[in-house]
Amino acid sequence: MIVLDRIFVTIVLALAASVLATEVIGTTWTRPVAAWLFVAFSVLGQARFGLRERFLQAIAAATVVATLLTRDDQWPLIERGLYLAGYLTTFMVLITSLRDGAHRSNSVLAIGRYLTERPPGRRYTALYLGGHLMGVLLNFGAISLLGPMIQRGVKAQSAGAPELVARIREQRQLVALTRGFAWFNLWAPTSIALATTMTIIPDARPGWIAVFGIAIALLLLGVGWIEDRVRGNRASAALRRQGYATPQLPSPPFPLVAVLKFLTVGVVLVGAGWSVAHLVHIRLVTGVFVVCVPVAAAWLVVQYLDGSAPEPGPVATITEMLLRSAPGGCREAATLALAGMTGALASEFVDAHSLSGLFSLSDVPQAALLVFLAGIIPIGSCLALPPILSVTFFGTLLVGLPELGINHTLLALALLCGWSLNLTGSPFSAASLVLQRVTGVPGTTHSWRWNGVYTLLAFLVAAAMLLVLSTVFA
Repeated sequence: MIVLDRIFVTIVLALAASVLATEVIGTTWTRPVAAWLFVAFSVLGQARFGLRERFLQAIAAATVVATLLTRDDQWPLIERGLYLAGYLTTFMVLITSLRDGAHRSNSVLAIGRYLTERPPGRRYTALYLGGHLMGVLLNFGAISLLGPMIQRGVKAQSAGAPELVARIREQRQLVALTRGFAWFNLWAPTSIALATTMTIIPDARPGWIAVFGIAIALLLLGVGWIEDRVRGNRASAALRRQGYATPQLPSPPFPLVAVLKFLTVGVVLVGAGWSVAHLVHIRLVTGVFVVCVPVAAAWLVVQYLDGSAPEPGPVATITEMLLRSAPGGCREAATLALAGMTGALASEFVDAHSLSGLFSLSDVPQAALLVFLAGIIPIGSCLALPPILSVTFFGTLLVGLPELGINHTLLALALLCGWSLNLTGSPFSAASLVLQRVTGVPGTTHSWRWNGVYTLLAFLVAAAMLLVLSTVFA
């Protein structure tokens, strides 16, 4: 078993090296190597995969077989799909390395305690922004880290209080966290959603996507805060009718030094990624994941230098990080990669021009098409269709229809909005599944009971923004 583990880690690291060589150096022979290394990753990772990953493997295999039987250009298409899967696997594995620095960081723990101990009136904003910004470095690790911290804090603060108090506090804090996390996907170069979307729509403008995405995220902070206050006032009224007065909790001091350290890591990560992207002329998303491991390693070294990290030494810890990151994110990487590959290959079976003529897509306003995309992705996710499959399918399909005149930046933004809506609105979303694993809250409770109204409101805000932008950039 140990031998197989080492072989698997070697395969993953070789896959990452092949993708980096293809993207950064521009070598051509490493592209098919990366494609077939993904096949090896998929086969050797069986023991680490669950039912979802095996189901996606079966769908991907069926798509490959259909491509072989029906297409004359089957091998270039299959290689392209396998390389996309390898690229997404590499992104997930390298991004996972940042979790090691975060989980060992006293600064991250101090920020987590501050966010979860805020008074109710200011806690929603703190957790929304905390989940949003911590998602940039930790990705789904932000939910894994802060979710259990919220539960521990609620248990400590609710001792001696009615059970309803604890339930309400837990619900309000967890939804604030996941809502904030959901919308970082719109703009952050470390987000899986943006990495995927920029891969299939490479001429979209990430700078404008970031501007529009941050604007939507801030609007939804206000929408969510109002919804939370309404929910909180109703809960307080119900508790008062039971004769329980909600105590005023003290506000903890702002951890300025911890926040500055955390922001420094984020600035270094994005700055280094931008520099690499500018120097070698690659996408910003690719530049960011190129520097993830060096930044994570430097973060660990700094923790040892200031005495905040325990033994073993930095060299041993960095080595352990590399060996653990490779298999550590393999399930998420497999889900992402297999669904992305399936969506890309499936789009090749659809005659885009015939479909456009059948549904008269050329007569459909750009705004209506963008709003449709933002809404269909979370609906598909509620039916257990991974959002990346929908994004790669619709993105690849519509990019192949230049006669529609769709603004590719707005197309990417609409797909990203749909992906973000899935995170709060679907019990099968990665956010719901991670939250269920670390806190025990069922996915249907998190998505439909707690976030159902909010997701509908968020869709209306996103749709309104897409309508306005479609008019401006018509």
